Amino acid sequence: MEPAAPLLARPPALEGPPSQEPAQSPMPAEEPEYLARYSVTKHSWRGKYKRILCLSPTQIITLEPTTLQTTNVYDVSTDYESAAPVTGGRDDPLQHHALEFTINLRTEGRGKFKSIKFSSR
Repeated sequence: MEPAAPLLARPPALEGPPSQEPAQSPMPAEEPEYLARYSVTKHSWRGKYKRILCLSPTQIITLEPTTLQTTNVYDVSTDYESAAPVTGGRDDPLQHHALEFTINLRTEGRGKFKSIKFSSR
């Protein structure tokens, strides 16, 4: 039976003299500069989702609020058509004080614009 390798042995790729410089973690990706960020609820046929709506000079971006992962990116010059408030009654009693609005976006980079509904308090 062969002896087990010591627990503190360095992996083969790291063998050799230890580095004198401390290991540096890669720099985190720099957050884009946004003109504004809003906490919103996105309304879709699948349900309602909390999102962070970010507006930059060139993009409209939605983020998942707990992980800050990008969920959608729309180019303002090609994918954005318009935005407008939603008027009329609100069906959901929890949304009575919310401001509802739609953004008309091209969702697949080409084709027709689609109205996406959001609400914000």
